[in-house]
Amino acid sequence: MGRRKGPSSFEVTASDLKDYLYCPRTIYWRYVLRIAEPRTGLMIRGKRLQDKAITRALELASLKGYRAIRRLPLRSRSLGMRGVLDALLVGEDLKPLEVKLGLRREAYKVQLTAYAMMVEEKFGEDVKEGFIFYPSGLERVLFTERLRRRVMDVSREVRRIVLSESLPDPTVRSRRCGSCEYYPFCRRI
Repeated sequence: MGRRKGPSSFEVTASDLKDYLYCPRTIYWRYVLRIAEPRTGLMIRGKRLQDKAITRALELASLKGYRAIRRLPLRSRSLGMRGVLDALLVGEDLKPLEVKLGLRREAYKVQLTAYAMMVEEKFGEDVKEGFIFYPSGLERVLFTERLRRRVMDVSREVRRIVLSESLPDPTVRSRRCGSCEYYPFCRRI
C-alpha cells in the first residue's frame, strides 16, 4: 500500500470520528486496507426512518418556525473534514440534528460537534447547540470547548492512522467486537 500524499490530501469525515471512538481499528480497515464497510440492517432502517425522526425531533424540541434542510453535505477545508448532516434546523439560529437508532454514546456528540463546526464555517454563524434524535427521546448537545477540542484531537488521530498506515490497538471494550462488521478481519490478528 503506497504512502498518502500528505495531511491535506485526506479529509476526515464526521462519521470517521464516531467510528474511531467506537474502535480505532475501523479507520485502519476502511482507509489503509480499503475494506468496504458493509451496510447493516440498522443502517438501512435508519435511512428509511430519518425523515420521520427529523419531523418528530422538531416537535419534541418545540422549535416552532424552524425548518429542516435534510441531508446537508458539508465540507471544511480549514478542518480537513467533510460529511453529510442528517438535518440542519434553520430558524432564529442554526441547530444541527443527527438521527441515531442505537444507544446514546459520547461519540455521537463528537460527531455532531464536528458537523456544527463545519456549519459555522459554511454559514459564518456561531452554532451553540444541536440535537441527537434517539428512539428514546431527543438529546440536546451544547458545543463546549471540550467537545470542540475532542473533535480536533480525534481528527488528528484518524489522520495519523491513515497517513502512517499503522494498525492501532483495538477498543478496550471487547464486548463491541462481536457486533463489528470488521471482526472477521480483526480477530485474526
